[in-house]
Amino acid sequence: MLVGPDGAGKTTVAAEVMRRVGGSCVYFHFLPDSVWRRGPATEPRPGELVAKHTGSGSRLLGVVRLLRNLVKAWIAWVRVLRPAVRSGGLVVGDRYLYGYLAQPTPLKFYGPRWLARLVVGAMPQPDLVVLLEASVPVLRGRKAEVSEEDLRRELRLWATVPGPVIRLDATRPPGRLAELIVDALALPHRAYPPARGNVVVPRRPRPVVRVGASLYGPSRRRGLLAHRAAQQAIRALGSGWLPVVGPDRVVDPELWSELASELRRLGIQVEHVALYRRSQRGRSGFSLLAMDGDQATAFVKVGGDEIAREAEVLELVAAKPPTTFVAPRVVAAGNVSGVQYAVLSPLPAGIHVPDFEAPIDEICAEIGATLSVLRARGDRREGWEPMHGDLTPWNLRRHGRIRLLFDWERAAWGPPKADQALYWAACRALGRRRGNWRPPEEAAAFWLQRLGTPGSAREARLHRAMRRELEAVFG
Repeated sequence: MLVGPDGAGKTTVAAEVMRRVGGSCVYFHFLPDSVWRRGPATEPRPGELVAKHTGSGSRLLGVVRLLRNLVKAWIAWVRVLRPAVRSGGLVVGDRYLYGYLAQPTPLKFYGPRWLARLVVGAMPQPDLVVLLEASVPVLRGRKAEVSEEDLRRELRLWATVPGPVIRLDATRPPGRLAELIVDALALPHRAYPPARGNVVVPRRPRPVVRVGASLYGPSRRRGLLAHRAAQQAIRALGSGWLPVVGPDRVVDPELWSELASELRRLGIQVEHVALYRRSQRGRSGFSLLAMDGDQATAFVKVGGDEIAREAEVLELVAAKPPTTFVAPRVVAAGNVSGVQYAVLSPLPAGIHVPDFEAPIDEICAEIGATLSVLRARGDRREGWEPMHGDLTPWNLRRHGRIRLLFDWERAAWGPPKADQALYWAACRALGRRRGNWRPPEEAAAFWLQRLGTPGSAREARLHRAMRRELEAVFG
């Protein structure tokens, strides 16, 4: 859905999007021409505008028109728009009922704004809302008949439009705007789980939402039970009960467009995307799960130098494949828009449970042998050994009979038994005792100095518990 003030170029951009997509496209301005007619609506025509009205009128008639158009929007969705979407077509709308929020007087609505917002929330929701913005002088240059005061007011009101919104600079070339919009159609905008929202999943279809939700990996029993229940709720109800997140709050559209181009160059199909946002302070970047239908095609990690480090480490792991666990395989790595990225092979989708009973000594022995040629980063001391650097139950997980080990960006050199010490402290902090083994004092001191800064109250409690366990080693 394209929205924005007069002069933003919505009609031109709509035409460019449809040319770029090709195939079956449906366009409508405000509402489809005839809600009773199946098939494509009219194509965008330059200069086409909603019939404007100025002045005042009846509040009651305005409310009646608003409710009538809500009914027409639903009929249009059922008879015209939903069949087009289900057949694989693209629906491009201009303003839609969002006009009641930013241009109520031209639409002859004089009622309260809260009612307009209520109706907008009740209408069939688009997968993406694109807000085209520009400065008042630029807009005045395109639409001199609109006053500066009206344009300022519209810009302010359009910025409050709810839903899965991305904001783009309307002064960009229409072709580039169309490219950004087409790429953004794959971005997710439903926060999962509702209370935390560090995973963002697509709106539909339901099997794709469930695959995207598999990026969430709780470690506690209650979290796992809630995760399983939520998966069933998605199967039964879809994602409509999940909170909406603006796609441009998920990832910068420019950055995503560059990544999408790189994935296409690699021959990786991207129809949908799910995203995992790190919650720990000091851990930058994010991860994307690319999907073609409900099949994962790639796992993309984006961040700083630690991403290049992880790609280097995973190449070492692939050169000497372990037998006690499975790690992702590096497909490609590089730099786009000033950030590092690594395209990894996707791991099995589904619910991954933390592995509290892993043969940790065997796993650490394989890690040490595999990373024996790992270059040091100035932190290697005499007698230290290569380590995973983040070996915890939430990174060492099971999917059926497969044991998976994620997040290798902190692989480095550490004191003997450092990986075992961190795994031990995390297990005990989560209520799993792991027998009577205790880590060496050097390894415990190493982690007391290096435990990261938590990003939430939940993580702060976990870190305090881990610190207590490590400090007890010296008691």
